[in-house]
Amino acid sequence: MKRGVLSARLAVILGLLVSVCWCVGCGSEGPPVGSISGKVTYNGEPVTGGIVTLFNQQTGIGAGGELDASGTYHIELIQTGDYQVAIAPEPPDLAAMEAIHLGKMPRETIVQPPPLNIPARYQNAEASGLTATAKEGTNTVDFSL
Repeated sequence: MKRGVLSARLAVILGLLVSVCWCVGCGSEGPPVGSISGKVTYNGEPVTGGIVTLFNQQTGIGAGGELDASGTYHIELIQTGDYQVAIAPEPPDLAAMEAIHLGKMPRETIVQPPPLNIPARYQNAEASGLTATAKEGTNTVDFSL
């Protein structure tokens, strides 16, 4: 009997806490965010494959966006701040690699992404020399390599 009463009281208290949090909120809305988009070119030509990665050493926050066929990338909801940038090749298709390993898919079916046509130094955020600043709202940052 006592266990049932205790469970009921706990449920009521938990319900009240959830209601209070719902009405007044639990904490702040979080840090300000923005979005970054732009175009990546190398020797005047769009880089048509790969991932633009942003990393903030002070906060440890990172984000990335894929390059499309026109060399354009989009990164949504990134915390405002200054970021180091890397442009790296697309990662391998891990699901396809696992299926091949397990014999569920023939090796010939895997499609390799095209090689990234830019120097290797741009693939490392610390060595690339590329930076981007995210401010609240929409930001455009192009990279001409």
